[in-house]
Amino acid sequence: FPVTIGRVEGVIDNNISYFYSNTLITKSLNVRRLNKYLLTLYIHLKNVFNIKKYLLGKEFDYVFVMPKLDFFRVYDSLILKSTFKNLKLILELNEFQDVMNEHSTNPLQTYRNNIEQKYLTEIILPRVNVCITMTKILETYYRKFTNKNSDIVYYHLPMSVDLSRFESVNDNVEYIKPYIAYTGSSSFSKDGIDILIKSCEKVANSFNELRLYIAAFYEIDGGRMMQLIDKSDFKDRITYLGSIDRDKIPARCIVTGK
Repeated sequence: FPVTIGRVEGVIDNNISYFYSNTLITKSLNVRRLNKYLLTLYIHLKNVFNIKKYLLGKEFDYVFVMPKLDFFRVYDSLILKSTFKNLKLILELNEFQDVMNEHSTNPLQTYRNNIEQKYLTEIILPRVNVCITMTKILETYYRKFTNKNSDIVYYHLPMSVDLSRFESVNDNVEYIKPYIAYTGSSSFSKDGIDILIKSCEKVANSFNELRLYIAAFYEIDGGRMMQLIDKSDFKDRITYLGSIDRDKIPARCIVTGK
């Protein structure tokens, strides 16, 4: 069952305040689906109430909105149609939104993804003040939805890696070197996990000790991925690790000069 952990808030770098409008936490997939599909209206109203209560009496320069349907709905109902409508909006986009349909495993997910895309392109982007994109290609693509807004400011913020996460990480003797470690999704079309497996097959005979460790969320192409591994002549050196907590990734993926 979900666990309510109470109000969570704090300050980053002494000048960025944050708080969680909804502190319902669960690791159960079935409960997350219940929240996502059946309790959507309740969670939305709770978010709107909590955020409005938090904003009242405070001064803010910008509102940072995540590119997710629940945030879009909150912004649309709370900010565009209320006394907060003059707040400026920052939006960060690091991928094409329709890529989520590549992860859909049922019609309900596809339906939600299409609604999210509609919110983004027709309601949010035309009113955005600052848009941060990970690549110039994304900037070019999203500009066509904001071309009527001449005042919008675009920032190109390339993908970055916090290298400090890999400092002072002890080698994990559980993993046999040399190896290639992959972290991501099991999607063929988005992340090309099938290409990785087939590529390792091609060099397996030239590198007899090479192993492949896959830490991937099991989703729409998970079954196909497992079939590809099972049919591979290289399968004795391929290990599927499942989903791994992000804090445990450095110990498993550390690269040394040995």
